[in-house]
Amino acid sequence: MTPLPYRRFCGNRKGVSAVVATVILSSTLLIIVLTASSFANQLLRGEIENTEFNQAKDVLSSLDKLIERVTSATGSSGYIRAGFLTTYPLIEATGKTLTIRANGTTGDETLELNTTVVKIRGGRDVTGTFQDISGSSAPLVAGISVPLGWLYTNRTDAEEVVLDYSRARCVYKGLAQLWTGTDYETFNILEITVVSLLRGSISFKDTGAFVVQNKGLAPVQYQFTGNVQVEADYGGYSERVRLDASDPDEDLGGNPSYRTLLNFFVINVEVSVVQG
Repeated sequence: MTPLPYRRFCGNRKGVSAVVATVILSSTLLIIVLTASSFANQLLRGEIENTEFNQAKDVLSSLDKLIERVTSATGSSGYIRAGFLTTYPLIEATGKTLTIRANGTTGDETLELNTTVVKIRGGRDVTGTFQDISGSSAPLVAGISVPLGWLYTNRTDAEEVVLDYSRARCVYKGLAQLWTGTDYETFNILEITVVSLLRGSISFKDTGAFVVQNKGLAPVQYQFTGNVQVEADYGGYSERVRLDASDPDEDLGGNPSYRTLLNFFVINVEVSVVQG
């Protein structure tokens, strides 16, 4: 009769082993399911963040066009709606100065302007590299074919799309007969235009709108003689143009034998983000 308890004990061990194996298997399956679920959620979050970041590029592209439109008249304004579920808008001073110099045989003028950029920062799972979207990084553009706004993506702490107006436009308007008070005289007419972005208020939750308004312009006129040169410097990079230059990239097509009137316009545009 003594072997019976031993047989019962062995039977219990088999039962316990089966239960333990079931628990281990269930725990392993649960870990696998939770890991797969977490990975799927991360992929979904990354897809949502990348989609909204790509939409942010379109938003700032539309904002760029809107800023160009409102520069035509003081007081004009407009807005662009945007979603900020996984992105965040910023209006930041760059800490850099745009310096513009104009000089001729007589006359030497320098203007310095602090600069501000508009950004939309992406979520932590947004991936990408530096990319030019539109415009030019040059601090000086000649003519009207190149926009003043430079739109690009950049990565600092997070992926960002940036709208940067830190440049000047120089346009040769041709020759004009102007009354000097005693007689008519022929002048070269040059125009330099800078759009200065001003930081407005930022207040939103999930959805909002960029609001821009032309706050007015500050015109200044200068007079030069000789082969006038205009140079712009920003962040250590410089570009220049002349009334008459052998390099076609620098030539404005003017006539240095006439005096030059340079009209300088700084157009102040305020950018805000409001709930919308």
